[in-house]
Amino acid sequence: MPTMDRISTSEETACRFAINMLRNEERSFGRTKEGREVTEYTLVNAQGMTLSVIDLGATIVSITMKGSDGNVYDVVLGYDTPVDYQNNTCYFGAVIGRNANRIDHAHIHLDGKDYSLEANDNENNLHSGSHGFHAVIWDVVQESAQSITFSYVSRDGEQDFPGNMTAKVTYTLDDNGEVVIA
Repeated sequence: MPTMDRISTSEETACRFAINMLRNEERSFGRTKEGREVTEYTLVNAQGMTLSVIDLGATIVSITMKGSDGNVYDVVLGYDTPVDYQNNTCYFGAVIGRNANRIDHAHIHLDGKDYSLEANDNENNLHSGSHGFHAVIWDVVQESAQSITFSYVSRDGEQDFPGNMTAKVTYTLDDNGEVVIA
C-alpha cells in the first residue's frame, strides 16, 4: 500500500477532500418562531478548526480554534437557538440586506418613484428592517470540502424595495486557518 509521500498530488488532493467531506457536518440548529427548520453546516479544516453557519440569515454561529494553551475556543459571539437570533437585534454573524446601515427617514427615491420602508430604528430603516436578509432562510447552492455557498432571492416588493434581487455569499475555511467571505 502506498504511503502519503509516494502518492501523486492529485491522489493526495482527492484523499484530503474525502477526509474533509467526512468531517464536515450538517445538523438541525432548531426551529424558528414560525416552526421552520434551521440547519447548521460545519466546515472542518486539516488542523481541526471549524466554521459553523446556519441557513437562517446565512449566519456565522461559531468559529472554533486551538489556543496557544492547546484548548479549543469559540471566537464568535452568538446565540444558541434560532429564536434567540430572531428575538435579538444585534445581527451577530448575519448577512445584512438589502441595505446595510441606515436609510434616513426610512424613505428612498428611485427612478422617479418614492418608496417608504419599515422604520425600525427610530424614524430610520436599519439593515432593511425586521424582515431583512438576516431573518430569512437561505438556500445552500454549493458545498465542497472547504466552502459553502448560500443564495437568497428577494422578490419585488419584499421589505418594500423595488425589483428582484439575488444575493449569494460563500464562506471558505482553508487549511491555513483563513476564513474568506465572498
